Amino acid sequence: MTKLCLIAGGGHLPVAAARCAADTGFDLQIACLPGAFSSLASDYPSIDVAIDGFADLFCWLADTECRSVSFIGSIERPNLSGVDRSAMGMAGDVLASVRSDIELQAWLINLMEARGLSVLGAAEAFPGLLVSAGMATRHETLMGVSEAELSLAETTALRVGELDIGQGAVIVREVVLAVETQDGTDALLKRVADLPEPLRGTPQKREGVLFKALKPGQDPRLDLPVIGPATVELADAAGLAGICVSADNALIDQRSMTVKMAEDAGLFILGVPTSGKT
Repeated sequence: MTKLCLIAGGGHLPVAAARCAADTGFDLQIACLPGAFSSLASDYPSIDVAIDGFADLFCWLADTECRSVSFIGSIERPNLSGVDRSAMGMAGDVLASVRSDIELQAWLINLMEARGLSVLGAAEAFPGLLVSAGMATRHETLMGVSEAELSLAETTALRVGELDIGQGAVIVREVVLAVETQDGTDALLKRVADLPEPLRGTPQKREGVLFKALKPGQDPRLDLPVIGPATVELADAAGLAGICVSADNALIDQRSMTVKMAEDAGLFILGVPTSGKT
């Protein structure tokens, strides 16, 4: 049985990922970053890891003969004030120069691979959390959303990602209503819900979509777009007709609950095959 260390950040998703990885057949252990759920530490062999404590992590992985890792959950860009970067060596100097999410992700992967570790993505570690192509809900149509709207939503989400600003956009009637920034998807959807109703849909007359996509140039082994119950709740309040994600490059948290909430509210969830747009 292959050993896998799940490097777990905040949110509910690491709990589901741990179960999925164990079901996939991995002998699982957990490195808990700040914000990780305490239940992970009690359910699996674990270690707490701070941003300046990767030396301890590497020693633990060597002692347990674990050579594969996978990242899951929210990882905050570190504040290095007060951190002894000298203890991190050259890696600390590189980290101090990181200016974007993509650079942080590349730093983490390079740090692991430089130690001879394999960094696994969701498709290898917890494939059951991926959103596949097609409808995840029981809807047979796009509920009035046009192909032009869908295409514009994907193009806009990719453009926002290209600028390393965010991973999502909301389109209604072929108009860009809002894009995701550093404050995340929840804040994006709240901004849409706060717009005057003539500009957006309503729960009584749903219009438009949220589209979440992997950033161009982003390594898919870290920080895939995620949707979950909160996404559905806020998309419902914003009057959207559906939620779209890049198929096989996005994760769904608490799948059964998320899908049921969407169906009960009258929203579709769609995995869109990658179009090759940039």
